[in-house]
Amino acid sequence: MSCLLYDLAIELLGNLIRKSKKLKEFKLKGIRKIIVKMFAVDTLIYMCKMDKWSDLQDIIKKFCCASTAVFNAEKTELLPIRSKEHRNETVTNRMLGGDKLLENVKIAKDGKGIRTLGAWIGNRINVEDKWDKILEKCRNITKVWKASFLSLTVLYIE
Repeated sequence: MSCLLYDLAIELLGNLIRKSKKLKEFKLKGIRKIIVKMFAVDTLIYMCKMDKWSDLQDIIKKFCCASTAVFNAEKTELLPIRSKEHRNETVTNRMLGGDKLLENVKIAKDGKGIRTLGAWIGNRINVEDKWDKILEKCRNITKVWKASFLSLTVLYIE
């Protein structure tokens, strides 16, 4: 599927989520209400404690049925936020809004981050460790490039 066609199709999913009467918008102090953010192939859905996982699944199934898209459930990650008690309860019980989460849904525990839009986010994570690995890769690539004696030659023909 071309990028433009994908963008048009996935925007329909965003609209279904935004217009849902069952999912509530997530509110943080000083930040406007949000429910879904989309960029390329990443879709971030912000759910309140009382939102039901099954309501979101119904929206996704409806979208997949109408668009013939296949939802990649294996890549689903859940990052519980708010109080430590709430986060621990979500991880322990694997429940969201009274619904049991599917076994393939990964839940980020405190200290474990998830990657979204190239950044690592999570509760009590050490992002320096992640960046050290990325920077080391960049240094290694630079060493290979330096050893290759790369140069830029411009040929101008009149």
